[in-house]
Amino acid sequence: MWSLPLPFPKNLRLPRGFPLYGPAKLKVASTTSSLIMVLLLLKSPRHSSSLTSHNREIPVDRAKRQRQNANSQEKFKREAQFRRIEYLNSNRDRLEYPQLRELEGLQSKGDPFDANLFGDDHVAFKQAHNSILARLATISASAAGTPPSEASVFYLDGFDAATTQTLLTAGFSPKNLFVANDWSATVQALSVFNINCHHGRAQDVLCEESTVKIPFCAAYLDGCGGAPEPVIEMVQALFGRMIHHSPPPCLAIGFTLTSAEPTGRELLDRIQDVSKAIFQEAKQMGYQMKHVGDDPESYGLSPNISRKHEGTSTSWIYCERDHSCKSIIPG
Repeated sequence: MWSLPLPFPKNLRLPRGFPLYGPAKLKVASTTSSLIMVLLLLKSPRHSSSLTSHNREIPVDRAKRQRQNANSQEKFKREAQFRRIEYLNSNRDRLEYPQLRELEGLQSKGDPFDANLFGDDHVAFKQAHNSILARLATISASAAGTPPSEASVFYLDGFDAATTQTLLTAGFSPKNLFVANDWSATVQALSVFNINCHHGRAQDVLCEESTVKIPFCAAYLDGCGGAPEPVIEMVQALFGRMIHHSPPPCLAIGFTLTSAEPTGRELLDRIQDVSKAIFQEAKQMGYQMKHVGDDPESYGLSPNISRKHEGTSTSWIYCERDHSCKSIIPG
């Protein structure tokens, strides 16, 4: 008798009934046992369903990633469109004919903001800050002895009307909600809620005859761009109009900036530019200012709400003319 030499060839095919002895026989037996165990395990319901689930998830994950990538590319494209419109609008008085035609062409494409391009996490982030607006507006209204149903709020909103719906749910009346939007289709969509929706830039709408004398208890300058200059113009218009009415005892201001900014300046530096403008304007009107994020719980807000998500940062500043506001914050 003889035995096959080791190592045992992997691709060796033996005739049927060929005798195996010694180490070769043990190796074949061991391999056969292992194969049987693997087949039994795969046949079991647990491993079968897991394998099927895994195979089913692969194309789903791939499709999800592709959709996310497409949405990201579309967001970048729309952000660039918004920045260009913002720049051209800010320099409208100095534009030449080709630039005016460019502005008209960009605006004809419609509102660059599309809530459907954002994931669930970002939608939740925006909704959390809409809730902050409603909370701070309620506090400011109470400081003036006014219920939410009689208090006026100024803000920016998109086609989805997410901010509008949050304020209506919180008890604010549509007749006292004022919105600015630069796209007629969005204005038309928001008008369904019977709010005061104005077609134009926020800094211009704030100074219109129909709005300039209305004291707002809160303003949410929730834009889609990263440049601080347009937001600073809104801030200046918000406080400059107070010469036409008595400044409210308290005023909550929120503003949004994104990381999309052509000069490449740090987002934090641009946030500080806007905050500094608010402090300067508010101080001239006799206000003291506080960053809500430094002590959110004193305003009845959760300390876990994030200020930044996916390159978008929202800040809140609470302005009060005396110390009475804190003592009458509703529960």
